[in-house]
Amino acid sequence: MKYFPDPKVAVPPVELIDLSASKPLEPLELSKATPESATSEQSATRDLDANQPDQRWLMAEEFLQATPLESNSRRLYKRELQRFFQWSDRPLAAMTPALLAAYCTWLETTPAPRTGKPLARNSINVAITALKRFFAWLGTTHPRHCATNPTTEIKWLKAEATPPSPLSTAALACLWGTLPSLGITQYRDTLLVHLLCQGLRVSEIVALNLANWDGAQLWLPAPKNQLAKNQLAKNQPLRSMVLHQASRVALEHYLDWRRQHLPESLQPDSPLVISLHVAHSGKRLSYIGIYQAIERLGQLASQRYRTTVASSAHPSPNDEQTQQQLATLHPDQLRHMHRTL
Repeated sequence: MKYFPDPKVAVPPVELIDLSASKPLEPLELSKATPESATSEQSATRDLDANQPDQRWLMAEEFLQATPLESNSRRLYKRELQRFFQWSDRPLAAMTPALLAAYCTWLETTPAPRTGKPLARNSINVAITALKRFFAWLGTTHPRHCATNPTTEIKWLKAEATPPSPLSTAALACLWGTLPSLGITQYRDTLLVHLLCQGLRVSEIVALNLANWDGAQLWLPAPKNQLAKNQLAKNQPLRSMVLHQASRVALEHYLDWRRQHLPESLQPDSPLVISLHVAHSGKRLSYIGIYQAIERLGQLASQRYRTTVASSAHPSPNDEQTQQQLATLHPDQLRHMHRTL
């Protein structure tokens, strides 16, 4: 006869677990994407009991309370730690540099439901900063949970270039009005403004020789990416840019000034734009030299504009913004004007 145990003796008493200490994580923009824990290879490391509070988040809350942060930084750090813990359910001690690198790649490539595009680089850098600070704190405060910091090899992304703000009509007019007062650099800097306003890059201007000018147009080396794609690039290594009438006049005035005032012999391989600094006079104007020339022009124009506004009986609400544009003038602001000279 089989033995059937008494259910009252064999079944252990049921113990209730208080889950009130565990706070649910807030939904995040990228939460719909496939988390790290969903892959078969990574599922082997799952050892968190779903019926127990997430000890990782308890650590995160301790970090947020113990670390002196501004209110906005605290809010961002909390959001990024929540996002990371939703992406991976590995325990803190099992975090690895490879896992953190995979997470950063996921942030860069996963579209956000709200925008349909991956997060911006600046937003990803906030996430990296939050993780770096958290794991650095964890390794110091609770080393048994973080024997080795998994974020040490993670690098911040290069910040996205901010497009230059276009100059206002008033700023551009003041810039042109300032050029005749530059003294010895008047003709050269006038030519620089013309070339930049026609879309030439600073690096292209630096590379120009007199041989690149034929009296009507400039012949520029083809961009490297075009050389790789164009089958005819070997036979057509140069591209032409027809200058506006005002730009051609400015270039000829500049060359006439050089013939009359500088002890040089203009040859085809002579640089088109030269330095007029005492220590480098007659040499090719460098990349930095062009930036400095445009910066100096902007500062002088800003002072001129300030004087004009001070004497005006009807100042404009945009005067301060215009003056600031001139004081911080950048060559790219002229390149993106796309104005007809």
